[in-house]
Amino acid sequence: MPQPVVTDHHWTLEIETSGLAEGLHLIEVETTDAYGKVHTGRRMIRLQDDPVNFATLDANSIRSPRAASTP
Repeated sequence: MPQPVVTDHHWTLEIETSGLAEGLHLIEVETTDAYGKVHTGRRMIRLQDDPVNFATLDANSIRSPRAASTP
């Protein structure tokens, strides 16, 4: 496998969450490559306002929990 390299094709986005309710939300991104092929990516995010509850949910996550959770 090749070594990681710096790239400019990763995008970031700040999401305005003030109008969204707590809970799970789906983010879906669709792009078309240079050959006309459509690619779709999906990611679930969880919005949680209560720091104590967030830490509990994070500690019980099915992924590897972080050592220290911060909302």
